[in-house]
Amino acid sequence: MGCVYIPPEGSKYSSVDAFTEIENEFLHLSEPNLKNVLIGDFNAKTSTLPDYVIPDQHLLEILNTDDTQTMHYFSDYNGLLTNNISLQRYSKCACRPNTYGHRLLELCKKMNIYIANSRIGNDKTVGKITCNDVSVVDYLILSSDLFQMTKNFEVEEFNPILSDVHCNLKFTLESQPYTNINNVKTVEKQVIKWNNNKQDKFVKFVKEKKSEGIRDIETILDKLIDRNDTVQQTDIDTAMNKICEIFNSSSISVFGTKCKNQKYAKHNEKPWYKRGCKSKRNLFHQARQRYGNLKSKENKKL
Repeated sequence: MGCVYIPPEGSKYSSVDAFTEIENEFLHLSEPNLKNVLIGDFNAKTSTLPDYVIPDQHLLEILNTDDTQTMHYFSDYNGLLTNNISLQRYSKCACRPNTYGHRLLELCKKMNIYIANSRIGNDKTVGKITCNDVSVVDYLILSSDLFQMTKNFEVEEFNPILSDVHCNLKFTLESQPYTNINNVKTVEKQVIKWNNNKQDKFVKFVKEKKSEGIRDIETILDKLIDRNDTVQQTDIDTAMNKICEIFNSSSISVFGTKCKNQKYAKHNEKPWYKRGCKSKRNLFHQARQRYGNLKSKENKKL
């Protein structure tokens, strides 16, 4: 889920590159079966222009491709129809689409994400105004298969406590609990290194909080001295383990801990989805992005 704020078009901080940055984040974070949510103030006026592309059937025949992933990409919009979500959008905003609006629609088409406003919940077939009683610039945007998990969506009445001019967007996502032990990430903690500035605090902590443990160690050592020649390796190990336990627990209390670099288990990807395939997929999206930014013959060949 990404929360978005893009400064108004024509303002001091405005930049159409903001949409390119969002697209780059999508490409960088993309994983098979990953579902995406964007919500926020895009300052984009889109009217009721389509945020999807229905590919020309003749083009698909010319391409003559039987690649499952490619065909799924082109037909992703069917996910809305399957869940009885209309492709048609509605809007009470009478404003003409602005540059940001066209860029947002372009982003949706490239990334196969869809505007939820006017399609679901209390806003279905409405397209309620979200900003200053004039325009729709705040959006909830979802992957096609998230529409069935979105149980409600509404543009709430304006509340000056929450915003100066914007209405609050409210929605709920529901899903079945799912645990995959193969994808559980392990987070290990390690004690922060010795800090000379805290050495007095460490010594004081050991003396005051670990006095009972120290007495136990002293008792063990006294017994070992009395036994002399009959001391076993296990006896020494027991004493050392107790000493280490005191030092480790005291270090955690005084110096604190930090998380080690996390290692994630691999996703359950298809056998054919190797590194080379993922690389080609990223190159494909990057080429589409370049052509989208600059529609030239050279970029089209890519």
